[in-house]
Amino acid sequence: MLHFLYRNVYRVFFNSLNPGNAFKGLTRRAFFSILNLKSKYIKIHITDSCNLQCKNCYCQLNSGFSLDKKIIFDLLGQIKHRNSSLHILGGEPLLAADILEIISYAKRRMREVILFTNGTLINDGLADKMKEAGLDAAIVTLHCDNEGMHDSITQSNGSWLKAIAGIKALVKSGVAAYSFTVLTSRNVGQLREIERLIKSLGAKTMYFPYVRQLVDDALYIKDKEVSRQAIGWIFNKSNEHKRDLLRILYIRGKVCPAFVSTISIKADGTVTPCPFIDLKLGNIKEDNLLRILYNSWDNQELLDFLSVPAKCNGCTLVDYCGGGCKAFRYNAYRDTKSCDCNCRGPYKTKISLEDLGSHMPYLF
Repeated sequence: MLHFLYRNVYRVFFNSLNPGNAFKGLTRRAFFSILNLKSKYIKIHITDSCNLQCKNCYCQLNSGFSLDKKIIFDLLGQIKHRNSSLHILGGEPLLAADILEIISYAKRRMREVILFTNGTLINDGLADKMKEAGLDAAIVTLHCDNEGMHDSITQSNGSWLKAIAGIKALVKSGVAAYSFTVLTSRNVGQLREIERLIKSLGAKTMYFPYVRQLVDDALYIKDKEVSRQAIGWIFNKSNEHKRDLLRILYIRGKVCPAFVSTISIKADGTVTPCPFIDLKLGNIKEDNLLRILYNSWDNQELLDFLSVPAKCNGCTLVDYCGGGCKAFRYNAYRDTKSCDCNCRGPYKTKISLEDLGSHMPYLF
């Protein structure tokens, strides 16, 4: 019953994004208030410093920005829903001297604390300390199961061996460990090998479609059929994974979590709807986060970004897909209204849940 209620609330919200009368504006303002009371995934980039230079990285690295713990602690105090999750990112967050204190403080105020890391700085001692601080999970970037290819993408020799050692240390310490593989033209044919390797280490896998950074990007999978098969394989790789995705899709409707359930904060304090775009909503160094989010109710650029593209009208997947990932089109062209560049639709025939992953342009 609760899931049914949430689903209809989200439908009302997405409908309110479209241009219309004053009633839609009032509905939208009310929903933006409700969003501030719901649990969220807060993705905070505590530093833009990094010891690697991954070719597929979306961050502007080593420009000198970081968030000190006082700002982070104040931010966490503003979160209304204690069931929210904090995702700590960088750069490389383990370069922050007060990372253990941040994890400990966050864990006392949030449901879960998750660290995104390249894994190269993790040893047994640090893993044990992160466990003691309350870290729930660590997600370690792993580009492939091949040392040479991984190191060529990170542009750092030995980074693959260090990442694998980091995963082993996390597993040993009792911190839930995941590999995080971004699908690129270099690794799309090696997903099964990655899966076998990570399972042998006692960890789990996560995959994410590559949000290309350039118009002519060698890492982007240009063949839509290859991309389709990879996303379909990820969707079906385990019943648990599929069940979780279907639950999210049923409740929220739209697959992209930007702004609705995910908020990103850059190392300079800028608030954006998702980590992959630079659509500025405000800055936590200048204003309260919840006020920033509420005052975005009439930000037309945000509303266009969240709305369903006109091309998607009538597509049988529109309630699940909602246009997919718009990040590349926004970054490259400041286009907020076009659908995912991997879209193969619109589809006119009904698609079964079993085949859903093979038709969606974007799944996480």
